[in-house]
Amino acid sequence: MKTIKKIHKDDLAEMSDFTDYVAGEIKLSEKESQAIELNASRIAEKYGMKQPKTIRGLANEFGRELERQSFKRSYKNH
Repeated sequence: MKTIKKIHKDDLAEMSDFTDYVAGEIKLSEKESQAIELNASRIAEKYGMKQPKTIRGLANEFGRELERQSFKRSYKNH
């Protein structure tokens, strides 16, 4: 598994929002859903992360990386 040294804080926040979206903790319109899924895929590609075939798999990857990065979720945006 590739070790990612540093992920930009804005990307970490987007990853956190994506995991919340996949878990059903936030509801988005169809347009917003498409945008967050596309952004998540771009973030994974940008940092060379594993890209599973499902959004749930990608959310799991993001969750593990958020833990490694010691990211504290902020619910201010929700």
